[in-house]
Amino acid sequence: MYDIIIFDFDGTLVDSDRVIDQLMEHFVDRYQMQPMDRQSFDELKSLPLREKIRKTGLPLYKLPRLVKEVKQSYANHIDLLELVPGIENLIKDLAGQSKRLFILSSNASDNIVRFLKHHEIDQFEAVYSAPDLMRKDKGIRQLLKKHQLNAKKVIYIGDELRDIAACQKIPIDIAAVTWGHDTKNLLQTGNPNYLISRPDELYHILNSAQNHQDTAFSLNMSSKASH
Repeated sequence: MYDIIIFDFDGTLVDSDRVIDQLMEHFVDRYQMQPMDRQSFDELKSLPLREKIRKTGLPLYKLPRLVKEVKQSYANHIDLLELVPGIENLIKDLAGQSKRLFILSSNASDNIVRFLKHHEIDQFEAVYSAPDLMRKDKGIRQLLKKHQLNAKKVIYIGDELRDIAACQKIPIDIAAVTWGHDTKNLLQTGNPNYLISRPDELYHILNSAQNHQDTAFSLNMSSKASH
């Protein structure tokens, strides 16, 4: 059974597409990026992170500065964020079972805390920002070490291929959700432990009496989500 759950934020706990639309409009001209309509933006969801960046026309050396500015501007758009339907009940249920809940995201922790306070969500033990967009595993390792967590009891919930890669480097288990920033087909290429298409499916995983060593259960859940 998983006693510790680490959640991603954007695309996992919240629907941030509207915020991203606003930010893209602002930064396209500033960074001379490729203008994109909604269809073009949605097509990016089928591409790994580095290919996404190339499609926008942003030179990689400008990425750290852009990420910093996006995090700062994000705070002005918090009111556009909405919790993914079903997530709030899931969080309350897990907290009621004395699960330890964390958030680790590429977003700024201040932005996340502001959103949580606005929605009166206080079930998370701590919120962290991953220091490196390309190496989220570093942030996860730091969280595990700081809180002295047993990796075998931990599962990460994320929505991107890079989340899967980060968890596999540690390793810890990951449930990849299909309602976020990467498509189901792209997530499947990363071979996550679980592939989830609805928040209620997380109940079955997080409350399972057996650990992730039960390979058959893992494969069955992934197969179910793909049909």
